[in-house]
Amino acid sequence: MVSELEEGMVLASPVYGADGKLLLSEGIVLRKLYIQKIMDIQLERVFIYDGNLSIVSREDDFETIVMKDMILNSTRNDAKEVVRGCMEDVVAKSQIDMDKLYLIVNQIVDEILSLEAVTVNLSQLREVDQYIFDHSVNTCVLSLITGIYMGFNKIRLLELGIGAMLHDIGKVMLPQDVLNKPDRLEDDEFGIMKLHTIRGYEALKSNKQFSEGTLAVILSHHERCDGRGYPKGLQKDDIHVYAKIVTVIDVFDAITADKVYSKKDDPYRAMNAIISELDTKFDREVVKKFLRVVGYYPLGLYVTLNNGDYGVITKTHKDRPCCSDSF
Repeated sequence: MVSELEEGMVLASPVYGADGKLLLSEGIVLRKLYIQKIMDIQLERVFIYDGNLSIVSREDDFETIVMKDMILNSTRNDAKEVVRGCMEDVVAKSQIDMDKLYLIVNQIVDEILSLEAVTVNLSQLREVDQYIFDHSVNTCVLSLITGIYMGFNKIRLLELGIGAMLHDIGKVMLPQDVLNKPDRLEDDEFGIMKLHTIRGYEALKSNKQFSEGTLAVILSHHERCDGRGYPKGLQKDDIHVYAKIVTVIDVFDAITADKVYSKKDDPYRAMNAIISELDTKFDREVVKKFLRVVGYYPLGLYVTLNNGDYGVITKTHKDRPCCSDSF
């Protein structure tokens, strides 16, 4: 916990301010001034190295653990810039730079596939407070990992990843006062918000380099299995599998993120919320695969044990993913 930081400890992950600017780099030796900076931005926790250069979350309280992001920080930052560029191109009615888009999604796929074990560390997914860009990249990463567990080949992963990265691109064509409203949307405002699926699809459908599946993600990621989604009210068998995946990830990442209109919740509650609406909102088989990705108790989740002690989840068993086979 941040309150237990001491001079001489070494940061094991970078620290960013609310504006997204880097405050402290990984490997920095903590001084009083740096500790005060961390406290000033009200972080709940940071990761530090122990004497063996392994990562621990709280000195002497936990076994040595390693928390590693799924992709490189540089790749994550490059991806957010590509999303920003695509959105600017759509607003300007210019052609999206497809080379950059394919290159960054291919890089993310390769970095994920290069890992010895695909295990998600949720504590590292969101580094900065730029919701729409972070959300786009996080949705891409988690969708790709889910696609890997579903046995997708490289071509299908690229199609899924591009759709996931651009799934909210239609929002840049909505009124900013609706998009950034800090309060609950009125019915007419929600009607406007729902248009982002159609606006995004209409803006990209003429580009023949986007596959049918990629475009289906952009148009249909708010469709629901019971037919109560939008924009077309499609039911389970009519929704493209890519869209079914992004539907689950989109909701999960939104619940676990701070937004202008709501505070984040923890991954455990987000997963429970999704499981509670199997077959109505979410596809059962997709949720099962996603649960294998993050685990019912995800890596990086802080927990209170039944004896009153505190702990952090450091390992999940992929052959025993808790409850994914029980529903």
